[in-house]
Amino acid sequence: NRYYICSYSETKRKQLPSSGYANLISHPKAKRQAYIEDYEGPHGLLVTAVEKKIAAEMSDTGPFGIMFDGWSCNSAHYAAVFTVFWYGG
Repeated sequence: NRYYICSYSETKRKQLPSSGYANLISHPKAKRQAYIEDYEGPHGLLVTAVEKKIAAEMSDTGPFGIMFDGWSCNSAHYAAVFTVFWYGG
């Protein structure tokens, strides 16, 4: 049984074995603009809070390093940013 019920719209969705999560993720993105707006509001607040905290801690530190990395798995692509800095000594 590969049926799932969307917790946002209560729509019944079928996921094929080879599709991974693509079918489940594409539903709210393509069909529900309100879902995206509801998600981006709180998500944006979290990102802003984390950015402010990091900026405050890094403002008077010494040098720091940034490394970018990326990889892909089938059709999914990932990107990461790693930052290293010294804090408190």
